[in-house]
Amino acid sequence: MKKLCFAFIVGVAFCVIVGCSYSAQSIRVMKSNDLQSKEFEPAIYTVPTLADLKVDPQKVMGQASGSYSEISGLKKEAITNALGQDTPSVNKPDVLVGTNFFYEISGDSLKSLKVTVMGYPARYVNFRPATESDTAFLKFNSPTKKDDEFYSVSIPSAPDEKSRYFSMKFQATPPFSGAGGNIEAGIFKNNFFFSSDFGGGNNNLGGGFSFGGRIQPISWLQIIPGGTTGFWAFFKYGYETYNDYDSYYGYNSHERYGRNEYFAWGGPFVKLLFGKGKFWGEVCDRVLFGTAFANQIMFGFTYAPSKK
Repeated sequence: MKKLCFAFIVGVAFCVIVGCSYSAQSIRVMKSNDLQSKEFEPAIYTVPTLADLKVDPQKVMGQASGSYSEISGLKKEAITNALGQDTPSVNKPDVLVGTNFFYEISGDSLKSLKVTVMGYPARYVNFRPATESDTAFLKFNSPTKKDDEFYSVSIPSAPDEKSRYFSMKFQATPPFSGAGGNIEAGIFKNNFFFSSDFGGGNNNLGGGFSFGGRIQPISWLQIIPGGTTGFWAFFKYGYETYNDYDSYYGYNSHERYGRNEYFAWGGPFVKLLFGKGKFWGEVCDRVLFGTAFANQIMFGFTYAPSKK
């Protein structure tokens, strides 16, 4: 009996020790599931909503003015003015139908634009879900073009800027002449400049054609750089020394008063125009190259309508 009790005590102690050792270890838990996703059936679709247009038979007109580059915004502003929605109101029409647009371009540089729109004001009424028959009708009668193409309004192409140029200037051409005059006429087309001039002074005469571009960084300044080609003759009077040979006297030096002739065919130039509107003050510096170097400095008054 004592042996049996001893064996039972030993067994219990062994189980306690083993149980404690396992309880001290971390236990790893693994979880899994067989959940699945499935699309909702039946599928849900939105039903198109239709509305009627109640069109006012009285035609209205709206206008907007601004720069040509703002034509898209001016069209919207003209429509807004025609609908009386310049101050938004729920009591005013919703849309303008049967529209006609008119464009008036003016100004010295053809950049001032006035947009006029005419059409019939309309309101959306009788909102309702589309029926099957409505859907079939819409599919049969829907336009083949995209919305932005179908409802687009033709916009006139940008106009060419054309203006005239006319100038009368005092001209000095060192080192050949201290006084003279120059007259020049030409055109501006967009940013391109072309002119023809003729001038002269005490000891020079000539003219040619000029090509260049126009830059207007600020409203009161125009810069016209370019090049010129033509024909200019310069004369320089004075005493010159020459030698002759005589068999009796040998070489002798003499002075005589005469005229030397020089010619030029063109070179670069830059014009600076100061002012506003149509009439400007001009300063021009032109360098001419040929058998001689000449620097023509000119200043005077110029007719040249501004870009701005």
